Amino acid sequence: MNLTQWYAISLAAIAVLLILYRIGSVGSTFLMVRFQALALRHLIYPLFVQRRYWTGVTRLQGFLVGGYLGINGFCMGLGVKTTSDVISRAGMMASVNLIPLFLGGRTNALANFIGISIHSYYIAHHWIGRVVIVQSLLHVGFVIAAGQPWTFNSSQISGISAASALSLLLITSLFFLRRLMFEVFLKVHFLLAFIVVIALLEHVSHLGLTRSMFPIIALSLWSLNAMMRWGKIIYYNFGGVSHSLTPQADVFHFYDDSRTRTVSAIRLTVLLRRPMKINPGQYMYLFLSDMGIRRRFQAHPFVIAWWDDSLRATKVSFLIEPSNGLTSELIGRGSLRSVVMDGPYGKDLRLNDFETVILVAKGIGIAGIIPYVRSLTYRRVNKDKNHDSYRRGLITRKIDLYWVLEDNCQEDWVSDWLVNLQMRDSEKVLILNCTCFYPRKMKKPPPVVGDSHWRFIYQQQAIPIIEGFIKTQVQRSAGKSKVAVCGTSGFTHVLRNIVIQTMNEYKDIEFAEVEYQPHRVHHINSMATSRNWDQVEMEATNLPSQLSSRKRYLQANTENSTHFKQKFPRKLGSNNRLVEWRSEASNQLSTLKRTDEKADSVQDWDESDVRETV
Repeated sequence: MNLTQWYAISLAAIAVLLILYRIGSVGSTFLMVRFQALALRHLIYPLFVQRRYWTGVTRLQGFLVGGYLGINGFCMGLGVKTTSDVISRAGMMASVNLIPLFLGGRTNALANFIGISIHSYYIAHHWIGRVVIVQSLLHVGFVIAAGQPWTFNSSQISGISAASALSLLLITSLFFLRRLMFEVFLKVHFLLAFIVVIALLEHVSHLGLTRSMFPIIALSLWSLNAMMRWGKIIYYNFGGVSHSLTPQADVFHFYDDSRTRTVSAIRLTVLLRRPMKINPGQYMYLFLSDMGIRRRFQAHPFVIAWWDDSLRATKVSFLIEPSNGLTSELIGRGSLRSVVMDGPYGKDLRLNDFETVILVAKGIGIAGIIPYVRSLTYRRVNKDKNHDSYRRGLITRKIDLYWVLEDNCQEDWVSDWLVNLQMRDSEKVLILNCTCFYPRKMKKPPPVVGDSHWRFIYQQQAIPIIEGFIKTQVQRSAGKSKVAVCGTSGFTHVLRNIVIQTMNEYKDIEFAEVEYQPHRVHHINSMATSRNWDQVEMEATNLPSQLSSRKRYLQANTENSTHFKQKFPRKLGSNNRLVEWRSEASNQLSTLKRTDEKADSVQDWDESDVRETV
């Protein structure tokens, strides 16, 4: 063939490749959208195990754990014929699996860089550790069963030491022991882990470099992680701006409404020695040096709830609910002379990639949600063209914040931050809607001026209302929507199920849990109980979820609704709107048609009660 023919064939080949590429890209996008929706609804979001004190295990996480166990079982049995094969294989597998354990049992730089959430990292650490212990005990058990003579040489003594340390690791890692003495557990766990790896290194030293390299890699990985961590700690906590003449941290206390004036929350505001870039959802490990020698070496994680408006933060605030241990000791202090911080760590949910963002919090969970509100609204007030949010542009068009308070006094925790957010949206261009649900009738004005964007409602069963809002906002959204939740495990589980049910009708919706999840929320309200499960929300899921059922439910409670409408008169729009009324044990919910959202002002506090209080 001549050159012209080759040229024609080349053009035809290029054209065919372009057509195939286009068909492939369209087909892959179509399949990806379909597969992603199915995976989210049936694999990633549903819980495989619901736990009481921590976030549950999803089906995907359960599948990965099962796959990991299956692969280890397959490798343990493949090609094994004799007892010596079992001994050798179990020891080798335990040595290999030991390597990722020495990244540590807490968040580290590598896991944070990859984007692994702290919850997923804990699951991986726990199950890898269990597999290592089982394989090590199998190794020891078959050695004993083989009847090898005991000469008590260095190899046997080190092997017994490693096996004993692993057995103690298993016992001290039991859940009830960890909760009973967590700080002691951390120190003992750390010590036993090093005994294991040093003893293992001595145990296999006579077998050559092939066997010795696994504990060496584990120690090297731990050393690298420790150097990176301490290098970051030294850089951000030593040098820079000195606060030797003034306290580095202020401690502000919030009190409940009871006669005992119990501290309901603490706000810890820390001045940074060096400016630091903060992303929403991040947290820090704090060393509080003022708490004595024992507390000086204890690091506790706290979510960053607020920081100053600058490209790199110089001041951060933590909202803490006091419980046992270190947080209870903060109650008697007004300031801290020095605070050493390790971080920030945390996975960004990247909510700015969604057109509609729905944020739901319960109680102290507002500490994990309000950073995202602050970040999403920062774009409107930021004029720095070098800032990432300015260059990227604003995708988010609507932000809905729902906060279910467990006691009315909780509004004081973030009142100044809510004022700040409302001032940012003074021209109503952010499309930021905030709804707070109070468990008791309010006796004082809300922290900010109520209007169609800021609503403060007396409501003890808020879940049905939030469910209606979510479905309506997703239906109206022109693009993708995401629901982010921060609360107790039962509360989060209910919202998760609501999103999964909504995905049956609308595909462009996603769900996320904020990394900070309260393990236990202390109920201050005397009307509430100390139950760890959210019984009110769990019972609310039994209410009708369809709009037609809601209409029938409303008609059955017309008398109670009329009474409250007379007591709290409000102007309704031209169309049907969602109006919330709470009458003792009844909950009324009408259909949501908020085409004129700016029509009226909603305030559910009684002015007469305010005058009486004053």
